[in-house]
Amino acid sequence: MDPMTPPPPAPENPAQSRGLISPDRIYQKQGGANLMNPVHFGAGDRDGALWRSASIDAAAVILAGLFGYAFARYLAGGTIWFAFAALLGWCAASVIEGFLANQPGRRFLIALLETLAALASFYSYGWQALALGGLLLFGCLMWGYFSMRRSIGNSIEVAFFAASGRAVGKVVTGAVIFMIVMYAALTNNNGNFFVSQTGFNAFFGWTASFVNNFYPSVPLTGSFGDFADAVARVQLENNPQFHSLTPAQQSQALTQAAGAIVGSFTAPPDAPAVSSSTATSNVFYNYLAGWSARLGQRFSTGFVGAWGLLLFLILRSIGIIVVWAGQFVALLAYEILLASGFMKITEESATREVVKY
Repeated sequence: MDPMTPPPPAPENPAQSRGLISPDRIYQKQGGANLMNPVHFGAGDRDGALWRSASIDAAAVILAGLFGYAFARYLAGGTIWFAFAALLGWCAASVIEGFLANQPGRRFLIALLETLAALASFYSYGWQALALGGLLLFGCLMWGYFSMRRSIGNSIEVAFFAASGRAVGKVVTGAVIFMIVMYAALTNNNGNFFVSQTGFNAFFGWTASFVNNFYPSVPLTGSFGDFADAVARVQLENNPQFHSLTPAQQSQALTQAAGAIVGSFTAPPDAPAVSSSTATSNVFYNYLAGWSARLGQRFSTGFVGAWGLLLFLILRSIGIIVVWAGQFVALLAYEILLASGFMKITEESATREVVKY
């Protein structure tokens, strides 16, 4: 072979063609693209990103609207579980929004639409309540977004739980404030500062199951007459004089003590009268509702504020569990979207400005 003739090119290594060995082919896309020669996305890529981002935006707005609708139904006597499920989905959508919405202007618009969607079911309320609840909810949504973006910007890898916890916590806080404002507006109109009877009955059922473990002889799920008789018997069993009475006298003493307990639960004038055949949960509800109404009439606005603050502390304490559940649902959505190729994790280099000596 002529020494001046260049040697034939070596056969291409299949591993190098896949970008597994050659450093200039690592993270390389089709067409020889790398950091020095970036790939240019076509219209199809932009269209795909557009509809995917639009679908996440639409999901966030729809879930916010479902939460508002479910809570409005709860205030009308429905169940709270639908609102709880919608809130978890809303938290997950907000987390995905926080990861993908790089432009604050876009997130501002979507948060505004979410707020309006949540308020849509309360259109008949006073404008003061709508303005206050919407403003506070919108502020919490934007607070969560900027807090999450700050967490993402301060970390090299995607710290999911650290970032998502900021967004979910603010969404739950905003939802709690929103619920209290709407609830206060409703109670201010009908004069009842207590929860709906359906919600109270659910809470009362849990309490009855818990108390039954310690006082199995005191029934809380039957009639109020049975409850009063059981409480009277527990009280008189500890009285030595009661055991010295004849059976007829003991029966009379039990009847009088049970009657005194029934009479102590005075219902408000517009509520059903307390009787031995009334369900125990209804008697407790009427008593507490009447007590709150009398305090509201006496202290007016001050009582509404104190009641709202108490509800916020209670609901936000319970909201810690809701935050954990929201992060779990958000993690499921995050992993599903990654596995399906809806979104992906990439690396990027950034140039930063620093101030130094």
